[in-house]
Amino acid sequence: MSEGIFSNNREDRGRKSPVFGHALAAGIALFFLAVIALSIYELDFWKSYFFADSKLVNAGCTYQAVITDTKEYPSAAFQSAPRTPVVVPHFGRTLFNSTPKAGQTAHLRYQCPVSLSGVDASAGAINLHLGWIVGDYTEVTVNGALRSTFPGTDKPVISLTSPDFSKGTVDLAIWTRATENSFIGLLGKAPVAIAEGLRKNNKIFGLETSLQKTRSLYNLLPVLTLGLVLAFGWWSGIRSRLLVTTLFYFLMISCRYMLHFVEEIAPWDPSQTYALEQTFHAGTFLSFGLFSMEFLGIGVRWINRGLIATSLLVAVEFLTIYWIPNEGLRFKVDIALEQAHHIGFFAMTLSLLYFGALKLRHPDPDPARHQVNQLFWRATILFLLLGAVDYFLIKFGSEVRLTKKIDLVMPLFIGGVVLYALALTERRLTVEREHRAKVESEIAIAAALQNVIVPHQLSGTAQRWRYRISLRPHEALSGDWVKWHDGDNKALFALGDVVGKGISAALTHSGIASIWDVQTRLWENSRIPMHEVIDAINRTMFKLYNGAMNTTFAIAEVHPDGKVDLAAAGHFWLHLSDTGCKPIVAQSSSPLGIRADIKINMTSIELKPGDWLVSFSDGVIEGNRAVKKFLTAVASQTSGLSAETIRNLLIETGKATVKEDDATVLILRYDADA
Repeated sequence: MSEGIFSNNREDRGRKSPVFGHALAAGIALFFLAVIALSIYELDFWKSYFFADSKLVNAGCTYQAVITDTKEYPSAAFQSAPRTPVVVPHFGRTLFNSTPKAGQTAHLRYQCPVSLSGVDASAGAINLHLGWIVGDYTEVTVNGALRSTFPGTDKPVISLTSPDFSKGTVDLAIWTRATENSFIGLLGKAPVAIAEGLRKNNKIFGLETSLQKTRSLYNLLPVLTLGLVLAFGWWSGIRSRLLVTTLFYFLMISCRYMLHFVEEIAPWDPSQTYALEQTFHAGTFLSFGLFSMEFLGIGVRWINRGLIATSLLVAVEFLTIYWIPNEGLRFKVDIALEQAHHIGFFAMTLSLLYFGALKLRHPDPDPARHQVNQLFWRATILFLLLGAVDYFLIKFGSEVRLTKKIDLVMPLFIGGVVLYALALTERRLTVEREHRAKVESEIAIAAALQNVIVPHQLSGTAQRWRYRISLRPHEALSGDWVKWHDGDNKALFALGDVVGKGISAALTHSGIASIWDVQTRLWENSRIPMHEVIDAINRTMFKLYNGAMNTTFAIAEVHPDGKVDLAAAGHFWLHLSDTGCKPIVAQSSSPLGIRADIKINMTSIELKPGDWLVSFSDGVIEGNRAVKKFLTAVASQTSGLSAETIRNLLIETGKATVKEDDATVLILRYDADA
């Protein structure tokens, strides 16, 4: 079936593979799996520690820092060195008054009296779990006895025995040294923990302690869980730019929380956490702004560019902060970035409020969607107010950060919005299904009607002419039409292709069939010539559709003596004979239905017994080159031709070039003895 000159490919363009969305969804899923793996690592699951209970210990540690020219344990130097209370984590600041020179070694010793109050010595397995100890070489002693040594950085676990409980406290001492590390010492927010367990009650190690250690996971998991739901929604086929901007927002928040999580499970310098976290503030604010723009439907053309620009900004800020070697300069740059982020955040939110207010002045046709737009706009005001309060809290030196609390609330709001959007999609799908069911019902009725008007006798003899009709519709409704009528001393055969598809083409087909039946009765009685049959179809189509629908055609009036009168527009008539195979020049000015008056060009030829006339729709062969290829192929076997052979050669010749469409073939053979 012909598709016409103009077509709307907007839907097809929207179905192209969204690479950025796929990558973002995959990134969220992989990020989630990485967090799960790291949490298993933090729980020491693979080491199979099974205990009934655990508790954090306030060890009250002190430390001594000494720089010597040798790597040996400087016992004399430690005796005179001052003891300083430990504040763990140290936030990456050096614990030494001076910087070690080339060839010197920095030594650090912790002394921690660990209280065993409340610990059941008969519980069975009792273990001390320490935080990350950073250094080149470390020794750990308990009550003066060496219990662990290791090179590099590690999280040691010290098993306590019955003699260790004799004094009610454990004298824990840690000595580590380094020659090149910018920081040596103890890291982690839970540096010392005791785990006790009953042999008869095996439970996974240290649930309370581990959850304390991974408390940043509390913030991260809700964000990642909803992000993962959205990622699977994307892969399930619910794809929109709203979902992309939402995933991007979740990714920014996840990266911020991931910094805190890494700080607790790896020897990460905690002072960098605050600095690097600031770089994701801009990404979080801007991604929320992009989500808002998409949701409110403002600045849609700039959203994809905004995603790329936000990613580049975060990457540049992150790398800049990370590679600044001077801690003082890093802090100054970080403060400047934080102020710039707040200014940008206020400007972005004010613009969202302004453009959102303009949009809400024209209510959405969907009342429910309009209400959600209003809710989102009001939430943006709240977001702005909280940001302003947070800015002034920072100015007054408060440690409270409301924006971090917002991160916990906003995913729930955004999740609700997305779920509502999915509900709208589901509602539209339901309406679409109902509409489709109605259309399919109409198509079934139209197909039944079309089945009535299609010729049921597809082969036979008329006026010493043998005919064969081949119909292969592409869908339920066909735009191809074929007609024949046998008169007293002549016969009329016609083939055509309606421009368009579906019900409109079927209705046009039905109209042509009605006009054909009326006009061929007049033609049979010789009251009108063949070209007036064509002209009547043209005038009626133009009157009904005002040029919106048209059809190509090929028509032949055959006589018992082999004479044929032909006309065609948009189709070929081919003459096959023993003396040669060639196309017949019988082209009219235009298809039927385009304008009220058209000129019909008639061509008259005479066939000899055994000659063939062939015509076909563009679903069989399309283009002059393919027709010439068919004529070359058939010329070498004219003596053994049959209607089936001609049809098969036509299909074989055109299968490499034609698109999927209705395929109709009309084959006539003059047989003087018929």
